[in-house]
Amino acid sequence: MSRYTLSARAKLDIQLIWNYIAETDIDAADRVKAEIRAAITQLVRMPGMGHRRLDVNNPRYRFWTVFTYVIAYIPDAKPLHFVHGARNFKRLFK
Repeated sequence: MSRYTLSARAKLDIQLIWNYIAETDIDAADRVKAEIRAAITQLVRMPGMGHRRLDVNNPRYRFWTVFTYVIAYIPDAKPLHFVHGARNFKRLFK
C-alpha cells in the first residue's frame, strides 16, 4: 500500500473542516474526515484519478470531490490542497 504524509496546511484544513461540521454533528464530522482520508489513500494508490477543470489554467491539476470539499492535487507532487466546492477555482489556481 502506498503511504502519504500530509503537509501541516493539509492537516490544518482537515481539522478546520472537522471543527466546522462538529459544531452541529460530531458523528458527521468523523464520517467526513474518514471519507477525506480514504479518498487521499485512493489518490495515492492511483495518481491521476479525478478530473480537470476548464477554469484552472494549470492542466496538471486533478480534482476529487468528497461531499462538498474538493481535493486539488498534481499527481506525483506535493502538497495536496483542500478547497470547498463553492470557491472560485480560477482565482485560487492562477
